Amino acid sequence: MSTFPNGDETDPRNFEEELALGARQPRRVEGRWWLFDLYVRPTTFFRTFANATWPALTVLCAWLLGIRIAADRIATYQMRTSGSGQHSIIPDDWTFYWIFVVAVGAMSGALYYVIGGWWYRVRVRWSGGGSDTDPKLVRRVYLYASLVASIPFLISEISNTLTYQRPSQTWLGVFDVWMWVFIASLLWSYVVSYRGVREVFGVRRVPGMIWFVALPSALIVGGFVLGVVLALTGLTGTGAPADTTAPLVHRGSTTTFSYPGNWLLRIDEPDFDPDWYVLVETQQDGFFELSRLESDLSEVELFNNALSDYSTRVFKDLQVVSRHRDRYGKGDVGALCRGKISGMDYDLRLTILWIGAAQYVQLVELCRSDQSAYAQSGFDLIQQSLKLEAIAYVPGSGAPPNVSKPKSFRGDMIRFDYPANWELELDEMSFEPESSMMIQAPQDAVLILSKYQSINTPEEEIQNTLDTYTSNGFVFAGEPSLVQDRTWKDSTTGEATATLVGVEYVFRITVAPVGGGAFLECVELCRADEREFIESGFELMLATLEMESLERTGAAATR
Repeated sequence: MSTFPNGDETDPRNFEEELALGARQPRRVEGRWWLFDLYVRPTTFFRTFANATWPALTVLCAWLLGIRIAADRIATYQMRTSGSGQHSIIPDDWTFYWIFVVAVGAMSGALYYVIGGWWYRVRVRWSGGGSDTDPKLVRRVYLYASLVASIPFLISEISNTLTYQRPSQTWLGVFDVWMWVFIASLLWSYVVSYRGVREVFGVRRVPGMIWFVALPSALIVGGFVLGVVLALTGLTGTGAPADTTAPLVHRGSTTTFSYPGNWLLRIDEPDFDPDWYVLVETQQDGFFELSRLESDLSEVELFNNALSDYSTRVFKDLQVVSRHRDRYGKGDVGALCRGKISGMDYDLRLTILWIGAAQYVQLVELCRSDQSAYAQSGFDLIQQSLKLEAIAYVPGSGAPPNVSKPKSFRGDMIRFDYPANWELELDEMSFEPESSMMIQAPQDAVLILSKYQSINTPEEEIQNTLDTYTSNGFVFAGEPSLVQDRTWKDSTTGEATATLVGVEYVFRITVAPVGGGAFLECVELCRADEREFIESGFELMLATLEMESLERTGAAATR
């Protein structure tokens, strides 16, 4: 924000003429905090600023107002054509959107400068502000007041551009924080406008309040209340049908599906991991919800628990219409149900799908019964495209282990080198330094070193470690194969294969005594199809690892 040149004040003779016509004579321009004054102290702003001739600011205010109007027009057109099933000639693309609103906003701003300024002057005259007020001064007050709502609107549109994939996703009736900020700023702009005409043109209090605050605010509040009432009473119609011709795609680490281009994906819930909870809102009064569960119960028990929860907490008179199996995958259980929410009939399709290792997925399709025909194609699109296994993985897609210039770890008890592009993590919660550390590869692989006390045999410790991974979802193909003295003297190495969400992994666990009833355990874990690709990283670490009481064997060279 810059100050204005000393010569920016209007000719004093014009001030006297305006004062004779009802305008109050302003003081010297103090432009440093003009934007703060506009929002917080509008009377001060107009007293010191209204008669300052700064054409660039007037043009900017008109342009931003035009952008606001152009954005409203394009949103109205898109919703109208989408709701009627017509094909929109306007691309649903952010680049086109910004080119359109900026270009059309320039033309709209010029029209509102002329026509809006004329109507503003009429209201000033009807409010007792004089019949011969300067049109340029009237337009400046009008456009300066409009800036109060234009700036938050512009910020909200920039935020939407960074948040949503398409402009249409911001027109689904979802009131986020920026929407409320814009509504509040629009209502406040009417108050600022009233303060401006009172200060500059000396309009009467009651007529000015009616024409510049009460009536404009009533139009905004009335339209908002009417929309809410129509939505609650179901009079808004069915909304736009699911747009399956140009679907969007959600890709999570373990979940992939397509969904209608005019539905809204929600993965920003602060209390949920986006890989475990996904919500897609329809254009009608409904949604698709996916949530992952960990449970020792069966899918039938989980389904009955979920159905009971919906019956007691959400629905009234929820009844099962039909049951289904294998809708989303082999062995899933579910049902189509119908009940009432706030007196209106809703359809609920609830499905529980087992994905292995005590893990399940709960899938919910919810919509109003009289709108199901418009939403069903969207639910079917999700159902047909849903993939719950790990996303297709290309072996060797990450960088190979950089063993030419390795990093080094030098501790009090243990020392080793590891690839320069792998990451080392120490267990900072451990009471004994260097007792636990993990080295993470860019691929789906880790090497974990642990030092602990135990009275078990190395073979028992290997099995205990495998049991721990089993409880975390890995399904092992059989008993581990054991080799003695493979890396260190008196050590035992066990190898095993296991699957997790359809992906095969290879485990190599080496347990070596280090004296005093303590063991050093080394767990090498990687995908089976990545093993040869990253083996050099494991070999570097184990070939350079040094620790007191560890005696290397010749077998280590054959790894």
